[in-house]
Amino acid sequence: MAYQPTSQELRAVNFFLRQQFPNYDFAKLTPDQKLQLASGLVGNLRAESNLNPEAVNPESGAYGISQLLSGRKDNYDKFIEGMSDFDPFQTQLDFLRQELNPGSPYYDSLSGQRFGNIINQMNAGSLQTLPDITKALERAIFRSRPGGYEGEITPEQESIFNTSMGERIKFAEQLASLTPNFFGLKDQPQTSKRRSLSGGLMDIFTNPARGMDKRMLTNDLMLILNSMSTRPDSGLAQSIGMEQQQLAEARASRGAFGSLTKEQFGIANTLRDDMRTDLELFRLVKGGYDTIQTLYDNPGAVSDYALAVAFAKIVDPGSVAREGEVRAVQRAGSMFPMFKQALESMLDVTGQTGRLSPVMRREIANLASQMYNTKAQDAQKSILNYERLAKKAGLKLEDIYVGNPNIEMGKVRPKPNTSVKINEGNIPPLDNINQLEKEKFIAEFEKEYPNLDKNSETYNEYIKMSWEQWWKFSSDEERKRAMEGSQ
Repeated sequence: MAYQPTSQELRAVNFFLRQQFPNYDFAKLTPDQKLQLASGLVGNLRAESNLNPEAVNPESGAYGISQLLSGRKDNYDKFIEGMSDFDPFQTQLDFLRQELNPGSPYYDSLSGQRFGNIINQMNAGSLQTLPDITKALERAIFRSRPGGYEGEITPEQESIFNTSMGERIKFAEQLASLTPNFFGLKDQPQTSKRRSLSGGLMDIFTNPARGMDKRMLTNDLMLILNSMSTRPDSGLAQSIGMEQQQLAEARASRGAFGSLTKEQFGIANTLRDDMRTDLELFRLVKGGYDTIQTLYDNPGAVSDYALAVAFAKIVDPGSVAREGEVRAVQRAGSMFPMFKQALESMLDVTGQTGRLSPVMRREIANLASQMYNTKAQDAQKSILNYERLAKKAGLKLEDIYVGNPNIEMGKVRPKPNTSVKINEGNIPPLDNINQLEKEKFIAEFEKEYPNLDKNSETYNEYIKMSWEQWWKFSSDEERKRAMEGSQ
């Protein structure tokens, strides 16, 4: 039976797989090697703390998934300074990546150098097996052997350490057994030198951030063409040469990535990728919420079905809503207890027509808004936290995020009073009630559904259902007022 990873294990493995580690030759590794490296890292983390970000060693006081001590713990405290409502697990993964990034203020030189050596040895073929990779990572980053790796330890300490190493390897092998395809890794086709050159030229001439490179390349081409002329212009050559020298000096002072240094450029790419991943769930929920708001204003058999599908997507973002799930939404069932009271009185309507009642539609729209607002608040906090991280690296929010950082909250539609006892008995036709009350009800209905064609069958069906719901959930006093002076 295939190993069933925990959600924390999946998050951690995927986190390391998508890092690319631009300061090392990670990209040259095969998909199998990348998964071995990520599995070795997560296997070590699981042995250290069982991937619990709140884990504390009762003897040493080591903290978190990496069991941070002394200077590393102090650096982590600085890293999270000013953050609020952050995800400790994700943040500690981010910090471990920072420790391995030579351009980071939290760089751990010993861990980083040894980590780079591991990748170099894997590329060279001198480090191949998962147990050896896991052991090398433990020695490079986690360094859990008492007294270091050169000093002597007691037989009991040696036994405990060997048992721990066996656990690390076992955990890594479980994760690596899932194969690269499980994590969406594929072999990358080799790119020819000609394609690489054309891709580089395309980047230079289409990327606004490569303006300096574009100017320098253009100057080089002008110098070549000038030299090929039968009458080269020495003044032009001298002028271009001077400008090239100025551009070269400017590049040296500002780095090769526009106004960003190489380290900042790498950090910006990493933050941008992490931020996109962290906001993916919000993006999916927002898509469902926007769909529901559009469908709500256009009721009908088709839009009701689509409304149920969109709601199922918000409840479980990223899922594929099946027809059975749609029926579950229509019938409410045990998954949606807050619908139950309203549904009990009108299940026959839903069962006969396949339509959602106005009460159900409003409840779905409001629940969608509540779910969206929760995710929107989380997304807003994530944006603020990433902005703080960017500032620590001398970056602006626009360097890592494209879009409006101020997220608009969803709207909540007024609910009918469903707290009163449901009225039993025959429901009088809408045409039989007090004319003034009828006009008032119709005005409210048309305000709720402004896009319905008054001459359509859908309009007649929905106003009838709305009236029935109003009657069932109204008080005796409201019913009496509606019937006063009626025919």
